[in-house]
Amino acid sequence: MSRKIDRTGETNVSNEGCAMKIVEYNSTLDIVIEFQDEHKYRLHAQYKDFKNGQCKNPFYPSVYGYGYLGTDKEDNIPKAHESKDGKSVATWEYLKWQSMLQRCFDNKLKEKEPTYKDVTCCKRWLCFSYFLEDLEILKQEYNWSEDIKLNLDKDILHKGNKIYSLENCVLVPQWINSLFTKNDTKRGKYLIGVCYNKQCKKYQAFCNINRKLKGLGLYNTPEEAFNAYKIAKENEIKRVAEDCVLKGYITKDGRLYNVMMGYQIKIDD
Repeated sequence: MSRKIDRTGETNVSNEGCAMKIVEYNSTLDIVIEFQDEHKYRLHAQYKDFKNGQCKNPFYPSVYGYGYLGTDKEDNIPKAHESKDGKSVATWEYLKWQSMLQRCFDNKLKEKEPTYKDVTCCKRWLCFSYFLEDLEILKQEYNWSEDIKLNLDKDILHKGNKIYSLENCVLVPQWINSLFTKNDTKRGKYLIGVCYNKQCKKYQAFCNINRKLKGLGLYNTPEEAFNAYKIAKENEIKRVAEDCVLKGYITKDGRLYNVMMGYQIKIDD
């Protein structure tokens, strides 16, 4: 009769580069490993996967070198994918998290889009599990319809903010997000909302009103044209805020409403 092998205490390094140790050995098909880092996550696995380094550590920063899945309060790894039409696809929440991390840590994107140069996120949101917890709070803040696609915005509440976090972010539809989006590459050298009309030799102001580009007249100076834009833009933001209240999407005591009603366009925006 062969003697049962006890491999408890055996160590190895996973393909991710994580140190791991067998802390319980029942058979080759039933072992418990513990990753040797500050989290000490334990995982049921087969011995062959341990030897081949195929055990996955949910605390390994696999997303852009910083983001990791983590675990919830019950020590479960959060779901990042779901089955759709027989295929495994990333969840909406995971895509939002991944996209946020790309803006924060993808150097190629930062070179292509200079507006993301100094963008980062709070330490808590490096963990997908914590991000999910906070995202539920943001979802409950307002009453957006389920068919409305929402963006995670970091700088509507705090103009010029560069840090993604629960305190700084809000979930908003694209039509609200676009109210605050600036496109410096398209507007050229002129003030925001202003262009030069060569035919009339005057400065022209324009603004998106109810999602349609509207001309606001011709002016002798860029400053005069900007002032026309400023008035129209701030009024449009207020109009959208009031419309969202009437439709029951947001409330007058919420963060978004107060910011939109007091939002000011600066000449150096």
